[in-house]
Amino acid sequence: IFIDTVPFETLLRIWDCFLLEGSKVLFRFALSILIINRESILTKSDTISMMKQIKDSTKNLIDVENLFKIAFEDLKPFCHRKDISIKQAYWTKMLTDKVLKRRLSKEGFSKRDFVFEEINSSSSSSSTTTTLDCAVVLPGNLVWIAFGSQYSLHIFEVNVERGIMMNIEVTYNSRAFCMACVNSELVLIGTLCGTLLGFSIDDRYMKLNTTGGPEIMKCLVFR
Repeated sequence: IFIDTVPFETLLRIWDCFLLEGSKVLFRFALSILIINRESILTKSDTISMMKQIKDSTKNLIDVENLFKIAFEDLKPFCHRKDISIKQAYWTKMLTDKVLKRRLSKEGFSKRDFVFEEINSSSSSSSTTTTLDCAVVLPGNLVWIAFGSQYSLHIFEVNVERGIMMNIEVTYNSRAFCMACVNSELVLIGTLCGTLLGFSIDDRYMKLNTTGGPEIMKCLVFR
């Protein structure tokens, strides 16, 4: 900010102060520049526009006396360098976590697309497209997810703690409409054709296969 934007005469005054006081004064001048251009900076809504505005506005920073007045008089009492370092570390960590979260979210979408490709490639008909129909949370940090195509239903199990998903080889010839975990042993699945299915969580076999009817399906959806 200082070297390539501030006028040369202003830069010399800042440089003299830097040689006398050390690097700690640079933060004072940086804050002073932000205060002087506060109104114009706040008119911008994104980081790139803000930085461009700061760079452009300091080109005409010729009022050195006002700059020094803000830096050494208006900013009293000034925070300690230790406090500045703590706040800097806090905000740096927060921004780093935000970037990491976005990166993981992006990777999650890529993995999701890969899962759909794998399921579609294993489908008996290459012309069908698999979609995620519904899911249900089970005891033990497990999640059952129902993927469906035009004529089939596939159940996958996600282990949240281990971060893995596996095909539990549970299939049916109709897409899932809704799912509900009745207890620690049974999952009910309602299909588009009106069939109510019951699967054992532990053994993963079908325990129930009956025509549910509209009322039973409604109860299952709003469970």
